Amino acid sequence: MGRAAAIRHLAAAARALAAPDRRDTDGELLADAAAWEELGRLTDARRIAAAEVEWRSRPGIGSEGLAAREEQKGGKELLAERLSISTGEARRRITLGTALAGRWWFTDEPLPGRAPMLADAVTEGRVPLESARLILAALDSARRRAADDDLAAAEAFLTNTARTVSVDVLAVVAQMWTQALDPDGAEPDEKEQRRKESLKLGRVRVDGSSTLSAVISAETRAEVEAFLNAHRRGTTFVRNPDDGEDLEWHEAAQDGRTRAQHDSDALWSAFRAGVRAEQEGTGRSPASPHEVVTVITIDELERRQGAGHPDGVLARFSVPTVERLQCSGTSRLLVTDLSGEPLTLGRRTRLFSAAQKKALAARDGGCAWPGCTAPAAWCEAHHIAWWNRDAGATDLENGVLLCSHHHHLIHEPLGRWQIVVHDGDRYLVPQLWQGAPLPQHRMQRHRRHARGRPPLEAA
Repeated sequence: MGRAAAIRHLAAAARALAAPDRRDTDGELLADAAAWEELGRLTDARRIAAAEVEWRSRPGIGSEGLAAREEQKGGKELLAERLSISTGEARRRITLGTALAGRWWFTDEPLPGRAPMLADAVTEGRVPLESARLILAALDSARRRAADDDLAAAEAFLTNTARTVSVDVLAVVAQMWTQALDPDGAEPDEKEQRRKESLKLGRVRVDGSSTLSAVISAETRAEVEAFLNAHRRGTTFVRNPDDGEDLEWHEAAQDGRTRAQHDSDALWSAFRAGVRAEQEGTGRSPASPHEVVTVITIDELERRQGAGHPDGVLARFSVPTVERLQCSGTSRLLVTDLSGEPLTLGRRTRLFSAAQKKALAARDGGCAWPGCTAPAAWCEAHHIAWWNRDAGATDLENGVLLCSHHHHLIHEPLGRWQIVVHDGDRYLVPQLWQGAPLPQHRMQRHRRHARGRPPLEAA
């Protein structure tokens, strides 16, 4: 039986095994998970043989290469086509396989690779690939400035440690070894970190969302951590949704967002604030003309049904999102007829000017949503009477500052809240509210800007 046939025989045997179910005991379930993990590690170790496909497809051998003979650009493209995987996954397998592979002398005699003990442990299925990548990164960071004996000792210790601990624990141990191997390497490490910094947008998912991956330096990580920690604090006020008679705002432990969602909102609010400052010329750099053009038909816009399509991105925006973006300076709206013929291209005059935004910031001091602590720099100017739906004007009396999170809430198609102006003040009331708003509906002005005004709790 050939090797490929034997592998298929093993795969068929694995398929025949029943999956765990609720009738298994706890011991059986854990033993089953451990056995499958061992098999999975062995399989992963064989998958990084993709490095051999890349070697046989290297550019230096031209048309004689494996990929060239199969009419593919390179090894990763050949693997992606034959295995139905992404080129990114093929690249990851090739990179790790190449790092762990042995070397060959010009006389075709095999030589050990740069981490032979780790390579053997991976081949035996004793160390997962994630741990192997971490160990290689730790060794490579100190390789140019550490003695060979010290590197070998570090490899042995980390490989043995990886057999028994989680990847998170291994990361801490690897960092300690890196510092011990190269105690004076902070400055070279920082230069190397800056060289490796990168940001990549992933492919658009079916639902229109996307992944984003980044490699950042320790300095950038520290700045981001400090920024997020500083903006995780604050008091949030909510209404009791189960009591229609309860019109008071109550302090809440959280606003319903997870920590990850809150961090995302904070980071992207700061990003958008920087983009607006650049566009308006209020930052250090001159005004920038870049913007997102969103295409939507006049029928979809009038009926508030359908979607807008951002130019250059394989995704779609809901009509409420299109309407919300019209309040900011980062998007313009291209309205077409049913045949796609352009009718109007939204003018910047519908947007609040830089001077108007400064006036709103002086008045509101930040997000006007009760209890929100977002500063003015993070906020977007919202038309209280919407530009399209209500023919609202772009003036100070019709404007209010909202952070991105609360701006989304106002524009939700079935949102619970609306903003109204009464006696010159702004109030957040439930949808379909009848009559004058109550004092407890008053939107906030941050206290440093609300001189002579009673605080929210006393309203």
